[in-house]
Amino acid sequence: MRFAAIVQASCEVYGITRAEFMGEARIARLCEARHVAAYLSVRHLGKGAKWTGRRMGRDHTTVLNSLRRAAVLPAEKIAKVLERAEEIAAATPMDEIIAHLSHKRAPISDAERVSRKLEKIEQWLEPEVGSREWFEINEARFRAGLAAAAQTHGVAA
Repeated sequence: MRFAAIVQASCEVYGITRAEFMGEARIARLCEARHVAAYLSVRHLGKGAKWTGRRMGRDHTTVLNSLRRAAVLPAEKIAKVLERAEEIAAATPMDEIIAHLSHKRAPISDAERVSRKLEKIEQWLEPEVGSREWFEINEARFRAGLAAAAQTHGVAA
């Protein structure tokens, strides 16, 4: 089972949208849906409070509070969300799961790869900003800029 299935199941059972689930509102049914999702993530997926909190857009202490609050909820509610999450997970085709897990970038051509490497090398070879070499290279630019500014404003450079 995946965390996404738990969130989807929690949203369906409590009749809320994913945006409401991830939002900041503290309406009772929204909070209860979040509590149940956090509880199932930690207890059934074996994920930590920090991991779960990051996925929910919350702090780990919020997840710990959710665990305490979910512990006093009726077991039927938690079981209903868990059952629906298992149904969602079972109905999700493996191709979709694999595509979700493999965040591969589109292949690039050899010319593009060489171009990117050359750009990195050029960045490494540039003198460090503020170094003596950098000032020597850019001194003419600075003087030209000062002269243009002085001429524009009618001030002696």
